Amino acid sequence: MLTLLTIMLLGKLLAGADENPFRPEPPPPATDARPDDGRTNDAAAVEVELVSGEVLRAELDPRTDAARLWLVFCRDRMSLARAMPWDEVRRVKLAGQELTAEQCRELVQKVRAELPPPSARQRIVLAGDPAFAADERKPAATAAPAPRVQWLDIDAALGQWDANVQADGIVLYVQPRDAAGELLPVSGTLVAELFGERSGVVRHPQPFVSLGQWTRTLRPGDFGPRGAMLRLEFQNVHPEFVAELLPRGALHVRLSVPGQGTFEASDAMLRIRPYSSVRDRMQLYTGRRFFPGENVGP
Repeated sequence: MLTLLTIMLLGKLLAGADENPFRPEPPPPATDARPDDGRTNDAAAVEVELVSGEVLRAELDPRTDAARLWLVFCRDRMSLARAMPWDEVRRVKLAGQELTAEQCRELVQKVRAELPPPSARQRIVLAGDPAFAADERKPAATAAPAPRVQWLDIDAALGQWDANVQADGIVLYVQPRDAAGELLPVSGTLVAELFGERSGVVRHPQPFVSLGQWTRTLRPGDFGPRGAMLRLEFQNVHPEFVAELLPRGALHVRLSVPGQGTFEASDAMLRIRPYSSVRDRMQLYTGRRFFPGENVGP
């Protein structure tokens, strides 16, 4: 059973009282007193044995909690604090009672749970005191406003993410920027549309066609160092299997952020078909871009 003295002393310590119950009173001056050898007073010492076998004699520090044991080593007018995890402690001798590390840790948790919350410090200002006149004229500090999206950057390129040889779609990095140009993770809804151009303007009075449209929901957790990465898979029209499409297209992106607005960006020089002189000539002569035996998927 833990003695009442042990609990009272520990409670007074953890409450952060100005008077440390484990700090010895300075001895009265004496003409034959020997110089201070730096040791902690025996009556007030806490003895801690570590798992390593090291034995420490010091004073408990009010910062001791359920995670760490804090000790203060005093010498003359100097003190040195040291913290150690409880799993490095084997036993603690406190107020004449020997405790295991787990018993002492549980006692710390119990005493801290029963301590009242610290009272807020009050500041007393004397009327007319010039030392505080400047502070009274300072406006109250206000929290900085949360950054807002100012514009939208995008980084798009052809992408492949399966086992066949043809491109699978567009890899898009979405990058909302604040006023300083910093990447700003946000929640919002993104709509992307890809446009292509047919060759043979005479045959096609309306050569520009929509090749796909995608809608995605973005959350702050989707953002990395380069922004939010999205895979926009080719839909009904695949540029590598439609010979009349030119190799470049335009990607238009619109991001709607609740409470901040809608932001748009476009890449009008996006390759929708990889460059290959061999495949271009093969397509010219055979109408196909891939050799027999190549896995092109469905």
